[in-house]
Amino acid sequence: MRRLLLLLPALLPLLGADDARAQAPGCDVTIYQHAQFAGAARRFTGDVPWVGDAWNDQVSSIVIAAGVWQFFQHARYEGAVLTLHPGAVGYVGDRWNDQISSFRCVQGTAGGPRK
Repeated sequence: MRRLLLLLPALLPLLGADDARAQAPGCDVTIYQHAQFAGAARRFTGDVPWVGDAWNDQVSSIVIAAGVWQFFQHARYEGAVLTLHPGAVGYVGDRWNDQISSFRCVQGTAGGPRK
């Protein structure tokens, strides 16, 4: 049982569970299922190598409260990349709508949310 508990934090990101992801200082993003911040929403403060089955190719709008973020077409930060700075994006555009599978904060912004 102890071995399983030691391995669990390493396995959770592979399963799409964001609870194991470390928070990054000055990084805060909320993704939305539909344009104009409608539908389901999830907030993240750290890197997301795989959004999980429920969110894969489902993102249409984004609010970045802090940090510079890169959004990727495929899991594990692969494929085409979209870089966004703090602000609200009511629609990610036809090219990126329902295409995001992973994302990461590449730079925290001063005064942003902390752990």
